[in-house]
Amino acid sequence: MLLGFPTRIGRSALLRLVLANAAVFLLATVALLAVVYFTTVNYSVQQLDKIISLDVDALTQRFHQEGTDDVIRAIRERIAEEGRGERLYLLADKDYAPLAGNLAKWPETLPKTPGWGWFEMPSDEGYPEGDGKIRTVNVALAGGLYLLVGRFTHELDATKETIWEALGWALVLAPVLAIASGGLMSFGIVRRLNRMNLVARDVTEGNLARRVPTAGRGDEFDQLAENINAMLGQIEKLVGALRNVSNNIAHDLRTPLSHLRTSLEVARRTHLEAAEYEAWIENMLADVDEILQTFEGMLKLAEIDSGELRHSLKPVDLVRVVSDVAEVYEAVADAKHQTFVSETTDVPDVKGDRDLLFRAIANVVDNAIKYAPEGGRIVVALRNADGTPELTVTDGGPGIPADARELVFRPLYRLDRSRGAPGRGLGLSIVAAVAALHGIEITLHDNQPGLKVVMRFPVEGAGRGAATGGKEKRRLALRRHAR
Repeated sequence: MLLGFPTRIGRSALLRLVLANAAVFLLATVALLAVVYFTTVNYSVQQLDKIISLDVDALTQRFHQEGTDDVIRAIRERIAEEGRGERLYLLADKDYAPLAGNLAKWPETLPKTPGWGWFEMPSDEGYPEGDGKIRTVNVALAGGLYLLVGRFTHELDATKETIWEALGWALVLAPVLAIASGGLMSFGIVRRLNRMNLVARDVTEGNLARRVPTAGRGDEFDQLAENINAMLGQIEKLVGALRNVSNNIAHDLRTPLSHLRTSLEVARRTHLEAAEYEAWIENMLADVDEILQTFEGMLKLAEIDSGELRHSLKPVDLVRVVSDVAEVYEAVADAKHQTFVSETTDVPDVKGDRDLLFRAIANVVDNAIKYAPEGGRIVVALRNADGTPELTVTDGGPGIPADARELVFRPLYRLDRSRGAPGRGLGLSIVAAVAALHGIEITLHDNQPGLKVVMRFPVEGAGRGAATGGKEKRRLALRRHAR
């Protein structure tokens, strides 16, 4: 049994679609046959009127040329030639009394005024009842005479009957055909939707690696499947990142929490002087501050990743931001006896959040100072690369292995050799989040020795699309340089 077939037929959207399709198909068929009916009938009536008009014109011409007797003779000749055929004639005086023709009297249901008309042949006129309607024309002649010429409408009635029969069959077959064709089409739709439902159920049960299969046709269902697969891939990635974050939190916070508990336990069992207690409290407060700073960084990272700040981005003078960062960290580098070089050139403004850009650049510079050796050299250079602002930060430290250059952007990820160093493993994570928000392309290179960080900024007029594309470029660049 296909998953997705509703147990209650009334809830099936596809069934409603099939029934709606059948109704539309039926209405279209009826409308088409109605058009055919009226078009055919009107054409047949016009042709019948044309034949009657030719007969009337011929008799009227003979009346004007030869007189009444000649018209009477012509009428009798026509009746004799046709016998009891399809044509009817009646020449009447001013009181509508018959003078010649194959009608015994003027039809009671036919108006006596000149013009076109219809009447049903009564059975007492010598014609079988039910022979159908007669199309007539009444022409006034000189001397108070009236000429009535008509024809039976057997062919017209047969055409009408055929169309009505076709309409009846259409009313029976159209819904059946529409439901059958709609059922066949909906079966294919249900089958493809069923595959999506199966994948959704498996994902709900925890199998995040499942993906919706595509038919390779490039149609709307394939596009939907590709979008769903992309969404599932992102979900799998985020869940994996969350799992890693949880593991890293557990790993990185175990030490300060254990140290804090031990300190509290010792403080409870040990009789210390007031000054010693104050020292214990200071140490515990430092441990608590470290824990709070870790969670504060995680909250800030979540705020940036949410994308809500994208709506508040404004033009930012990048030269001023880099100069402010350099001014703050030059003193930090001097304390380690490092050479700090800052080089800036005029670049276009970028669209962003100034505080976040300052923090991201500061994190990169702080890492360079932290891991560069004492007496090393740190260079912060902002230049105009073909109209695009490009910031490079280089140091002479140990660098980052190629296979870890993508991993270092994950929250709380730290290289083994860095676990003893100060920090919580959130600096580059925040840098990556800020870069994604602003569409910054960020890449890591080997500085031989040390690390070279390159940040390429989209200009302020590039628009939102450039920022979105920059996020994907950053990921591609990270994967490329990680290899």
